[in-house]
Amino acid sequence: MDFIVQLPPTRLGHDAIVVFVDRLTKRAYFQPTHTTVTAPEVAKLFFSTIFKNHRLPKVIISDRDAKFTSNFWKLLFNHIGTKLAMFTAFHPQTDGQTERMNHTLEEMLRAYSIYKQNTWDEYLPAVKFAYNNSKQASTGFTPFELDCGQHPNTPASLASNKLNHVLAAEDFINHWNNMIKIAKDTLIPTRKLSPKYLGPYTISAKISSTSYRLDLPSTLKIHPVFHVSMLKPYQQFEEFNREAPPQPIIIPESNEAKYEVEQILDKRLIRNKTQYLVKWLCYPLHDATWEPVENLKNAPKKLKEFELMRK
Repeated sequence: MDFIVQLPPTRLGHDAIVVFVDRLTKRAYFQPTHTTVTAPEVAKLFFSTIFKNHRLPKVIISDRDAKFTSNFWKLLFNHIGTKLAMFTAFHPQTDGQTERMNHTLEEMLRAYSIYKQNTWDEYLPAVKFAYNNSKQASTGFTPFELDCGQHPNTPASLASNKLNHVLAAEDFINHWNNMIKIAKDTLIPTRKLSPKYLGPYTISAKISSTSYRLDLPSTLKIHPVFHVSMLKPYQQFEEFNREAPPQPIIIPESNEAKYEVEQILDKRLIRNKTQYLVKWLCYPLHDATWEPVENLKNAPKKLKEFELMRK
Protein backbone atom coordinates (compact mmCIF):
# COMPACT_ATOMS: atom_id res chain seq x y z
CA MET A 1 0.00 0.00 0.00
CA ASP A 2 1.46 3.35 -1.03
CA PHE A 3 0.71 6.80 -2.42
CA ILE A 4 1.67 8.65 -5.57
CA VAL A 5 1.30 12.32 -4.69
CA GLN A 6 1.71 15.82 -6.14
CA LEU A 7 0.17 14.83 -9.49
CA PRO A 8 -1.38 17.49 -11.76
CA PRO A 9 -4.76 18.44 -10.24
CA THR A 10 -7.70 17.08 -12.24
CA ARG A 11 -11.07 18.63 -12.96
CA LEU A 12 -12.50 16.45 -10.18
CA GLY A 13 -9.96 17.75 -7.65
CA HIS A 14 -7.70 14.68 -7.51
CA ASP A 15 -3.92 15.10 -7.28
CA ALA A 16 -2.84 11.75 -5.81
CA ILE A 17 -3.38 8.00 -6.14
CA VAL A 18 -3.56 5.41 -3.39
CA VAL A 19 -2.14 2.08 -4.62
CA PHE A 20 -3.19 -1.29 -3.19
CA VAL A 21 -1.26 -4.39 -4.39
CA ASP A 22 -1.77 -8.01 -3.34
CA ARG A 23 1.70 -9.47 -2.76
CA LEU A 24 0.62 -12.98 -3.81
CA THR A 25 -1.32 -12.42 -7.04
CA LYS A 26 0.06 -8.90 -7.80
CA ARG A 27 -3.51 -7.72 -8.40
CA ALA A 28 -3.61 -3.94 -8.05
CA TYR A 29 -6.17 -1.27 -7.32
CA PHE A 30 -5.61 2.41 -8.09
CA GLN A 31 -7.93 4.89 -6.39
CA PRO A 32 -7.79 8.64 -7.09
CA THR A 33 -7.56 10.87 -4.03
CA HIS A 34 -5.81 14.05 -2.89
CA THR A 35 -2.39 14.70 -1.36
CA THR A 36 -3.86 15.97 1.92
CA VAL A 37 -6.03 12.88 2.44
CA THR A 38 -6.42 11.95 6.12
CA ALA A 39 -6.13 8.55 7.80
CA PRO A 40 -9.95 8.15 8.18
CA GLU A 41 -10.39 9.00 4.48
CA VAL A 42 -7.76 6.40 3.50
CA ALA A 43 -9.57 3.87 5.68
CA LYS A 44 -12.82 4.57 3.80
CA LEU A 45 -11.00 4.03 0.48
CA PHE A 46 -9.56 0.77 1.80
CA PHE A 47 -12.92 -0.60 2.92
CA SER A 48 -14.77 0.53 -0.22
CA THR A 49 -12.08 -0.94 -2.50
CA ILE A 50 -10.33 -3.90 -0.86
CA PHE A 51 -12.67 -5.12 1.87
CA LYS A 52 -15.71 -4.87 -0.41
CA ASN A 53 -14.09 -7.09 -3.05
CA HIS A 54 -11.67 -9.32 -1.15
CA ARG A 55 -12.44 -9.27 2.61
CA LEU A 56 -9.87 -8.17 5.22
CA PRO A 57 -6.20 -9.01 4.67
CA LYS A 58 -4.05 -10.56 7.38
CA VAL A 59 -1.26 -8.01 6.87
CA ILE A 60 -1.03 -4.51 5.38
CA ILE A 61 2.43 -3.29 4.37
CA SER A 62 2.95 0.45 3.93
CA ASP A 63 5.60 3.13 4.27
CA ARG A 64 5.99 5.27 7.38
CA ASP A 65 3.67 8.02 6.23
CA ALA A 66 2.09 9.93 9.11
CA LYS A 67 -1.32 8.56 8.09
CA PHE A 68 -0.14 4.98 8.65
CA THR A 69 1.57 5.70 11.97
CA SER A 70 -1.39 7.62 13.42
CA ASN A 71 -3.28 6.30 16.44
CA PHE A 72 -6.49 6.11 14.39
CA TRP A 73 -4.91 3.81 11.79
CA LYS A 74 -3.21 1.59 14.38
CA LEU A 75 -6.26 1.25 16.63
CA LEU A 76 -8.60 0.60 13.71
CA PHE A 77 -6.68 -2.35 12.32
CA ASN A 78 -5.71 -3.66 15.74
CA HIS A 79 -9.43 -3.81 16.54
CA ILE A 80 -10.31 -5.75 13.38
CA GLY A 81 -7.28 -8.07 13.62
CA THR A 82 -5.13 -6.96 10.67
CA LYS A 83 -1.39 -6.72 11.32
CA LEU A 84 0.36 -3.53 10.20
CA ALA A 85 3.91 -3.66 8.83
CA MET A 86 6.12 -0.84 7.57
CA PHE A 87 8.80 -0.60 4.90
CA THR A 88 12.27 -0.52 6.44
CA ALA A 89 15.75 -0.05 5.08
CA PHE A 90 16.43 -3.70 5.93
CA HIS A 91 13.78 -4.99 3.51
CA PRO A 92 14.65 -3.20 0.27
CA GLN A 93 12.82 -5.75 -1.90
CA THR A 94 9.43 -4.80 -0.45
CA ASP A 95 10.09 -1.11 -0.99
CA GLY A 96 11.52 -1.79 -4.46
CA GLN A 97 8.40 -3.70 -5.52
CA THR A 98 6.25 -0.72 -4.56
CA GLU A 99 8.56 1.73 -6.32
CA ARG A 100 8.40 -0.36 -9.51
CA MET A 101 4.61 -0.53 -9.29
CA ASN A 102 4.37 3.25 -8.89
CA HIS A 103 6.79 3.83 -11.77
CA THR A 104 4.78 1.51 -14.06
CA LEU A 105 1.53 3.25 -13.13
CA GLU A 106 3.02 6.69 -13.82
CA GLU A 107 4.30 5.52 -17.22
CA MET A 108 0.89 4.12 -18.17
CA LEU A 109 -0.87 7.33 -17.14
CA ARG A 110 1.69 9.39 -19.03
CA ALA A 111 0.74 7.51 -22.20
CA TYR A 112 -2.86 8.65 -21.76
CA SER A 113 -2.69 12.15 -20.42
CA ILE A 114 0.36 13.69 -22.07
CA TYR A 115 -1.97 16.19 -23.75
CA LYS A 116 -4.67 16.26 -21.06
CA GLN A 117 -2.93 16.49 -17.70
CA ASN A 118 -6.18 17.36 -15.91
CA THR A 119 -8.03 14.15 -16.86
CA TRP A 120 -5.66 11.38 -15.77
CA ASP A 121 -8.13 10.12 -13.12
CA GLU A 122 -10.65 9.28 -15.86
CA TYR A 123 -8.22 6.70 -17.28
CA LEU A 124 -7.50 4.85 -14.02
CA PRO A 125 -10.17 2.13 -14.61
CA ALA A 126 -8.64 1.24 -17.99
CA VAL A 127 -5.11 1.35 -16.56
CA LYS A 128 -6.12 -0.93 -13.68
CA PHE A 129 -7.76 -3.44 -16.05
CA ALA A 130 -4.77 -3.46 -18.43
CA TYR A 131 -2.29 -3.96 -15.61
CA ASN A 132 -4.25 -6.78 -13.98
CA ASN A 133 -4.73 -8.49 -17.36
CA SER A 134 -0.98 -8.44 -18.20
CA LYS A 135 1.37 -11.31 -17.39
CA GLN A 136 3.75 -10.57 -14.49
CA ALA A 137 7.38 -11.60 -14.83
CA SER A 138 7.57 -12.62 -11.15
CA THR A 139 4.63 -15.07 -11.34
CA GLY A 140 4.28 -15.99 -15.01
CA PHE A 141 0.53 -15.29 -14.83
CA THR A 142 -1.74 -12.28 -15.00
CA PRO A 143 -3.15 -11.03 -11.68
CA PHE A 144 -6.65 -11.84 -12.97
CA GLU A 145 -5.62 -15.48 -13.61
CA LEU A 146 -4.25 -15.98 -10.10
CA ASP A 147 -7.10 -14.17 -8.38
CA CYS A 148 -10.09 -15.31 -10.47
CA GLY A 149 -8.80 -18.44 -12.20
CA GLN A 150 -9.57 -17.14 -15.69
CA HIS A 151 -9.16 -14.26 -18.11
CA PRO A 152 -11.95 -11.68 -18.03
CA ASN A 153 -13.89 -10.51 -21.06
CA THR A 154 -12.52 -7.38 -22.70
CA PRO A 155 -14.29 -4.78 -24.83
CA ALA A 156 -12.55 -6.36 -27.84
CA SER A 157 -13.92 -9.84 -27.07
CA LEU A 158 -17.40 -8.46 -26.48
CA ALA A 159 -17.28 -6.64 -29.81
CA SER A 160 -16.12 -9.77 -31.63
CA ASN A 161 -19.14 -11.66 -30.26
CA LYS A 162 -21.39 -9.08 -31.90
CA LEU A 163 -23.38 -8.56 -28.74
CA ASN A 164 -24.72 -5.23 -29.85
CA HIS A 165 -24.23 -3.25 -33.04
CA VAL A 166 -25.95 -0.12 -31.88
CA LEU A 167 -23.65 2.73 -32.90
CA ALA A 168 -23.45 4.28 -29.43
CA ALA A 169 -22.58 0.91 -27.88
CA GLU A 170 -19.91 0.25 -30.52
CA ASP A 171 -18.37 3.66 -29.90
CA PHE A 172 -18.28 3.00 -26.16
CA ILE A 173 -16.65 -0.43 -26.62
CA ASN A 174 -14.11 0.91 -29.11
CA HIS A 175 -13.24 3.78 -26.78
CA TRP A 176 -12.45 1.45 -23.89
CA ASN A 177 -10.72 -1.04 -26.15
CA ASN A 178 -8.38 1.72 -27.37
CA MET A 179 -7.63 2.85 -23.83
CA ILE A 180 -6.77 -0.68 -22.70
CA LYS A 181 -4.57 -1.18 -25.77
CA ILE A 182 -2.63 2.01 -24.97
CA ALA A 183 -2.04 0.80 -21.41
CA LYS A 184 -0.94 -2.69 -22.51
CA ASP A 185 1.38 -1.22 -25.15
CA THR A 186 2.94 0.88 -22.42
CA LEU A 187 3.60 -2.23 -20.33
CA ILE A 188 5.46 -4.06 -23.12
CA PRO A 189 8.62 -1.91 -23.23
CA THR A 190 8.55 -1.63 -19.44
CA ARG A 191 8.91 -5.41 -19.07
CA LYS A 192 11.63 -5.61 -21.73
CA LEU A 193 13.92 -3.02 -20.17
CA SER A 194 17.18 -4.59 -19.01
CA PRO A 195 18.36 -3.74 -15.49
CA LYS A 196 21.13 -1.16 -15.35
CA TYR A 197 24.07 -1.86 -13.07
CA LEU A 198 26.65 0.48 -11.61
CA GLY A 199 29.93 -0.59 -10.09
CA PRO A 200 31.78 -2.67 -9.14
CA TYR A 201 31.50 -1.95 -5.41
CA THR A 202 32.68 -3.85 -2.36
CA ILE A 203 30.21 -5.45 0.04
CA SER A 204 30.92 -3.81 3.39
CA ALA A 205 28.40 -5.67 5.55
CA LYS A 206 25.82 -8.45 5.49
CA ILE A 207 22.63 -6.99 6.95
CA SER A 208 20.54 -10.16 6.69
CA SER A 209 20.39 -13.37 4.67
CA THR A 210 18.96 -11.39 1.74
CA SER A 211 20.29 -7.82 2.17
CA TYR A 212 23.79 -6.38 1.90
CA ARG A 213 25.39 -3.00 2.46
CA LEU A 214 27.73 -1.73 -0.29
CA ASP A 215 30.67 0.62 0.08
CA LEU A 216 29.39 3.41 -2.18
CA PRO A 217 31.17 6.66 -3.03
CA SER A 218 29.83 9.78 -1.34
CA THR A 219 28.86 11.25 -4.73
CA LEU A 220 26.10 8.67 -5.14
CA LYS A 221 22.90 9.66 -3.38
CA ILE A 222 21.65 6.07 -3.01
CA HIS A 223 20.64 4.10 0.05
CA PRO A 224 23.56 1.63 0.47
CA VAL A 225 21.50 -1.45 1.50
CA PHE A 226 20.27 -3.67 -1.36
CA HIS A 227 18.30 -6.90 -1.70
CA VAL A 228 20.25 -9.75 -3.36
CA SER A 229 17.90 -9.61 -6.36
CA MET A 230 19.36 -6.19 -7.20
CA LEU A 231 22.99 -7.38 -7.09
CA LYS A 232 25.13 -9.56 -9.32
CA PRO A 233 28.80 -10.65 -9.11
CA TYR A 234 31.29 -8.48 -10.97
CA GLN A 235 33.07 -10.23 -13.86
CA GLN A 236 36.35 -8.91 -15.22
CA PHE A 237 36.20 -8.84 -19.03
CA GLU A 238 39.42 -9.87 -20.73
CA GLU A 239 40.87 -7.84 -23.59
CA PHE A 240 39.87 -10.30 -26.31
CA ASN A 241 36.71 -11.67 -24.77
CA ARG A 242 34.19 -12.42 -27.53
CA GLU A 243 31.34 -10.96 -25.48
CA ALA A 244 31.24 -7.21 -25.26
CA PRO A 245 31.07 -5.82 -21.71
CA PRO A 246 27.88 -4.05 -20.67
CA GLN A 247 27.72 -0.37 -21.50
CA PRO A 248 28.73 1.75 -18.50
CA ILE A 249 26.33 4.22 -16.96
CA ILE A 250 27.64 7.67 -17.84
CA ILE A 251 27.83 10.12 -14.97
CA PRO A 252 28.31 13.76 -16.07
CA GLU A 253 31.63 15.25 -15.09
CA SER A 254 31.06 17.76 -12.35
CA ASN A 255 32.66 18.85 -9.14
CA GLU A 256 29.30 18.55 -7.46
CA ALA A 257 26.69 15.83 -7.91
CA LYS A 258 23.35 17.15 -9.14
CA TYR A 259 20.00 15.55 -8.49
CA GLU A 260 16.55 16.27 -9.86
CA VAL A 261 13.68 17.00 -7.52
CA GLU A 262 10.70 14.73 -8.18
CA GLN A 263 8.41 15.83 -5.35
CA ILE A 264 8.45 18.06 -2.29
CA LEU A 265 6.68 16.12 0.43
CA ASP A 266 6.76 18.25 3.57
CA LYS A 267 8.04 21.42 5.22
CA ARG A 268 9.47 22.23 8.65
CA LEU A 269 11.21 25.02 10.57
CA ILE A 270 14.53 24.21 12.26
CA ARG A 271 16.30 27.01 14.17
CA ASN A 272 14.30 29.62 12.27
CA LYS A 273 15.38 28.10 8.94
CA THR A 274 12.92 26.50 6.52
CA GLN A 275 13.64 22.97 5.31
CA TYR A 276 11.78 20.87 2.74
CA LEU A 277 11.47 17.08 2.59
CA VAL A 278 12.57 16.19 -0.95
CA LYS A 279 11.98 12.97 -2.90
CA TRP A 280 14.67 12.74 -5.57
CA LEU A 281 13.95 11.51 -9.08
CA CYS A 282 14.83 7.79 -9.57
CA TYR A 283 15.47 7.29 -5.82
CA PRO A 284 13.17 5.44 -3.39
CA LEU A 285 10.99 7.23 -0.88
CA HIS A 286 13.16 6.23 2.09
CA ASP A 287 16.05 8.22 0.54
CA ALA A 288 14.10 11.48 0.76
CA THR A 289 16.11 14.18 2.56
CA TRP A 290 15.45 17.44 4.37
CA GLU A 291 17.00 20.29 2.39
CA PRO A 292 17.32 24.04 3.02
CA VAL A 293 15.58 26.27 0.51
CA GLU A 294 18.90 27.37 -1.00
CA ASN A 295 19.46 23.80 -2.21
CA LEU A 296 16.28 23.97 -4.28
CA LYS A 297 17.18 26.88 -6.55
CA ASN A 298 16.83 24.61 -9.58
CA ALA A 299 13.31 23.54 -8.62
CA PRO A 300 11.25 26.75 -8.36
CA LYS A 301 8.26 25.12 -10.04
CA LYS A 302 8.17 22.25 -7.53
CA LEU A 303 8.41 24.73 -4.65
CA LYS A 304 5.59 26.82 -6.05
CA GLU A 305 3.35 23.77 -6.58
CA PHE A 306 4.04 22.56 -3.03
CA GLU A 307 3.27 25.94 -1.45
CA LEU A 308 0.07 26.28 -3.48
CA MET A 309 -1.09 22.85 -2.30
CA ARG A 310 -0.62 23.88 1.35
CA LYS A 311 -2.92 26.88 1.04
